[in-house]
Amino acid sequence: MRLRIGYGTVIALILAVMLAGAMLYRQRTQASRPPVVERQVLGAGGGIAPVPEFLLQHGDELRLTSLEIRRVRKLATSYRHDVAPVQVRLAAAAGRYRSYLDRAGKDGERAGRVAAAGAEMSRLSRVIAATRRSYWRQALAQLSPPHQTQARALAARAKIQDLQ
Repeated sequence: MRLRIGYGTVIALILAVMLAGAMLYRQRTQASRPPVVERQVLGAGGGIAPVPEFLLQHGDELRLTSLEIRRVRKLATSYRHDVAPVQVRLAAAAGRYRSYLDRAGKDGERAGRVAAAGAEMSRLSRVIAATRRSYWRQALAQLSPPHQTQARALAARAKIQDLQ
């Protein structure tokens, strides 16, 4: 008995391998990149606004004084405390949105409905971004004028590196 494989079968196998490879690549790239809301530097609408820990991570480079470090550390703790419940709600909203997208992909939902389902996630992301900008301004206010200038320049360089 001889097995006959036609052109259609070969083409179908090639397409299946390509599709599986594309899906695997997409999963790996999504898993390797942290969510936008967790990046240290985001310039969305309000300029550069790293989290307060950014200054602590670069304290040696900025040559922060012990007083500046204590003040920024206190702000960083307060920031994490303030943003933690919003991040929990954002993670839950993101989970709901992902499951909605899974269902919507099968049902062929319209784009407007998909966008509406992500509105809560978008709103919570904006809340976190506004909180981060507020704390960044407060953290800069704790630094001496020369350190403020250095910190702004360092944040700008970090933003450029983040976007590359």
